[in-house]
Amino acid sequence: QKCDAVIVEVGLGGRRDSTNFLQAPITALVSVEREHTEVLGDSLRGIAGEKAGICTKDGLLVLGDLGRAPREKAHEIARKRGATPLATRPARMIQGIPAGSLAVARGVLDAVGGFVDGSLLDDPQVLRTARAA
Repeated sequence: QKCDAVIVEVGLGGRRDSTNFLQAPITALVSVEREHTEVLGDSLRGIAGEKAGICTKDGLLVLGDLGRAPREKAHEIARKRGATPLATRPARMIQGIPAGSLAVARGVLDAVGGFVDGSLLDDPQVLRTARAA
């Protein structure tokens, strides 16, 4: 079936991930944590560099609230790969739910031409879904 947009979650992390063959025009780096350290390294800055490797030439890399050092590294990798980094607003809490992932989702939707007004973040159905996740 033909799709206008597809969201694919990467597994291990950007640069080495099998999803790189997709050459996605819009990519996102939601968070950076110490995981898969045997492959990605043990510093958040280094992990951000590996994960930012999912971005593509002339593409867009939407960034979550990563912290200073990981954000700087993600910007560096995006520039080296010919992508444009787009930082979202810092995370905040909405009815007890961290909104960082919602902010990144909004950035991605805005980038593909969809518009999500601020009311979506206060929508009861969205909040119920986020709490269940």
